[in-house]
Amino acid sequence: MQSKEITVSVGLIVYNHEKYLRQAIESILMQEVNFKYEIIVGDDKSTDNSRKIILEYKEKYPDKFVLKFKEQNVGGTKNFYDVFMESKGKYIATLEGDDYWIDNKKLQKTVNFLEDNSTYLGVSHVIEARDFEGNYMSRHPNSSKIVGKEATINLFLEGYYFSAVATVFRNIFLDRTQDYAIYYKAHKFVGDLTLCLLLLDKGKIKVLDEVMSVYRFRRVDGESNYNSIRNAIEQYNDHIDILNALDHHFENKYDFTREYLMRSSNIFTYCIKQNKLIDFYTVFKKVPYKSKVIFCGYFPLQTLKFLFRKLITK
Repeated sequence: MQSKEITVSVGLIVYNHEKYLRQAIESILMQEVNFKYEIIVGDDKSTDNSRKIILEYKEKYPDKFVLKFKEQNVGGTKNFYDVFMESKGKYIATLEGDDYWIDNKKLQKTVNFLEDNSTYLGVSHVIEARDFEGNYMSRHPNSSKIVGKEATINLFLEGYYFSAVATVFRNIFLDRTQDYAIYYKAHKFVGDLTLCLLLLDKGKIKVLDEVMSVYRFRRVDGESNYNSIRNAIEQYNDHIDILNALDHHFENKYDFTREYLMRSSNIFTYCIKQNKLIDFYTVFKKVPYKSKVIFCGYFPLQTLKFLFRKLITK
């Protein structure tokens, strides 16, 4: 029998997701659970028919949907943050309007785990990236270091990531004495890295070896998602800004050197090929001094190793 109290708040953020939104909502409504849940929909002033679709579902399920319509566009992270602050559930699950769940027991499985394992702050799972036609592209995470095991802050900083949007976590936002505004202040569009670190700073995350949801990969003109509106250099700039903001927020508690090096190395190669080294340098100036010094030694060394391997394999 269901309790009157809300066990899970499902945060669904929407921005011009008319083409995908019904599939996202239906994937929530198909969940088979023995508890009460709410769906908090944050629409970031969509200009398509997204709001019309949301209102249709609200009329059909008035007790299940809570609507938060923005009067001006605030960006994905502030939209999610406001949804989090409205969440009454013991746990929070998240979904973006262009993605969807494929396991009708996702909520029940994750809640069961958290109810039975009080030492974990959250539980995540494997997600699949699929294209517009639903064809499989890749899965994340795929490392045996964390799949089926637990994610910790140390592993995360070594590059063993899990999906933030796939994670069901204890509702840390119920504690109003804590300030989590860094979630949206770090960046207007990108929140995965910030949310993962906010959670891992408080506890460990179990990563189930099950595929329960789909990330719809989009990188085409005319779409409103992050990969479509921000090019590679802009994304590099965004992530350096996020790392700098997190370093300040955590008061140098964690070493983000690897993150700076990885992102700088990847974009440096791209900028060489595209003859955009000036663009690289403009962003690289914001990288902390320690990471700059290491990068200046690291990248030439890696290049020499690569060339040496090429020579000996000829």
